Formats: sequence, C-alpha cells, structure tokens
Amino acid sequence: MQKEIININKLFKTDAALNTLPETIVVHHDLRLNKKAKIDIIINGYNKPELSNATAQNYLLLEDKIPVNIIIVESSGSQEVFNKLINLEKVSKILIEDHKASHPKYGAGSYGMSISSAVGFFFSKSPYVFFSHNDMIALKKDFLGHLLKQLNNTTRIASFTQRHVVPFTGCMLIDRNVITNSETDWLLYDDNPYIEKSVFLQNLCSLKENIPMLKCDWIDSGEAFIYEEIVNGKDVFVAASFGGTKGLWKTTFDLIGLTKQDIEKAGNAIIYENLTINKKDFKKRYKFVLKAGKKWENIRWFLSKRKNYWRYSLDDEGDLVFIHHGRGTRRTINRWMKFVELLNKDLA
Repeated sequence: MQKEIININKLFKTDAALNTLPETIVVHHDLRLNKKAKIDIIINGYNKPELSNATAQNYLLLEDKIPVNIIIVESSGSQEVFNKLINLEKVSKILIEDHKASHPKYGAGSYGMSISSAVGFFFSKSPYVFFSHNDMIALKKDFLGHLLKQLNNTTRIASFTQRHVVPFTGCMLIDRNVITNSETDWLLYDDNPYIEKSVFLQNLCSLKENIPMLKCDWIDSGEAFIYEEIVNGKDVFVAASFGGTKGLWKTTFDLIGLTKQDIEKAGNAIIYENLTINKKDFKKRYKFVLKAGKKWENIRWFLSKRKNYWRYSLDDEGDLVFIHHGRGTRRTINRWMKFVELLNKDLA
C-alpha cells in the first residue's frame, strides 16, 4: 500500500470547495488498473467492507463484455476496514481520511461522498466512469452496456435512476471529458446558480410554488455536473425506475407530485426512458427479488404507513437491470446482504 498526498486543487475547482476543504488530502492506495479498460467503476464505501465487497463482486460477475476496473474508495479512514476489502486482480483500493462536516441547516455530516468520488476519478484513467454507492447491485449481464449505448456527442451522462428530477449521481455513467473540462466539482452547494442560465431549469423551477418537494435551491454531491451539461445545451439520460419510501410502484415523479409530461413541457433536456413492463408482469417475473426486498424485520414497520422498498431500474426491454437498496431501508441491511451473497453465488 502506497501513501500519497494530493493537493485539493487537483480534486476540486470551485472557490467554495477550495475554501471549505483542507489544502491536502492524504490517501493510501493499492492500485491495479488495467490501462485497456473502457469503464472505471468507482465504489464509495464507508465502514462496511462487506457491502463494498459484495457490490464489487456482483459487478465483476455481470459485466463481462466491457473491460472494467473496480476502484473501491473507503472514506472512513479505518485501516481495519481497508484490510477487509477484497483482493482481486481487477480491484483497486483507496483509503482516505474521514472528513466530517457541520452545516447550519442540515446538521452533522461528512464530505466523504464528495471527496471519495473526486479521489476515485483522480486515479481513474478509462474514457468512461461509473460512480456507485456500495448498496447497489446489477441483475442483468452487460448492465453497463445499457447506459453506455445512450451516450453520444449530445448525451454524455446516463444514470439508472433519478433524484427528484435529475439523474442520480450515485449510479451515473459519465464521459470523463465532462469532468475533466468542467468548471465545477463534487461539492454540495446551498444554492443553484445554474437555474438563471437555463430556460428549461427556469420553467421547471417555476413549478416549485405548487410543488414544494421539487428541489431547486441546492445541489447534491455531483449534481453540478448535470446542471452544467443542461446549461451547455447537452441532454442527460435517466433509465426507468420505481420503488422507494412511498411504495413499490411509486416513481420519483409520484414522490414529488409531478408527471414526466409536466417536466417535458418545461423542455427536453432530460431524456426519461419509458417503462415497458406492467406491475403484474413485474411481480410475476421478479417475485424472488420482491420477496427478498420486503421489510418484515420488525412490527413497527408493519404498523407504519411508510413502506420502504428497494429501487428497481429497468432497461428498454423491460428487464430488471439494477437495484439500489437505499438509505431509507437501512434496517434491512442483513436481508440485503443475504440476497446479494446468494445472487453472487448463483452467478458464479
């Protein structure tokens, strides 16, 4: 394992980030990058090596058409956790310090997601990069191929699902030139300066008065790249997905109180894939997945009105291709791990 000190201005570009974060980031790494890989998969981990390992193994088992590298970035700063990460030929491992944050509105938190994404990209070399949380898995062969085929000169970002209305950066495939040539970075921002620069965003955010859940006044980690693409006249792509905190068949549009048609009336900067399978067929075809995802661990959930489900992403053939466990279902972590371990075993 090698130690390296990286100046913060090699990872972040904006004044907000440079004035907030330390001048240098200390990293320890064990790199095994294949220079011929087409996609580098960066997995953000924090304190749960079994999750990162299961996600990495799952991706390697299912992505056998496109040459990939796996880069696990552990942001807890724990050497013990780092030592538990898997040793595989295609897996590189990076350990960074735990950078805590305190926000006047959002409270205690961490810059771990932002810094680990930036550090992972710093060491990556492939023409495309897929950013992943460690509570995500694929379910179909060549899963990245579905996102890759969406990318071209006008669409350079594609994601398996969305957060509010924009593609979710937690499972986003991106042309590395977008980040390399960008004027922004991975930090979270308390305001959104891109709205005034885009007619589409202005039209979209004009709906906020009647749609309080519509997010326009802040930017989550990595979303600035998406907003910047929209301002620059580029499209961004989102696969069809459903599930979450409100029910199995609830899409993100349902959660915020909008329809896809409402957003398309504001403009066509975001390409939303159509859902090509109905609820009955999905339940029949993926009964084994739904059974694993049910959260029956405690009576409190059973009596609660809030039913948490994993989020399911599908391709244009109606096949379930990707699953996100989600923070909202944290108490089902044991059930999730059992499901992923069994799935990986069957795949192997």
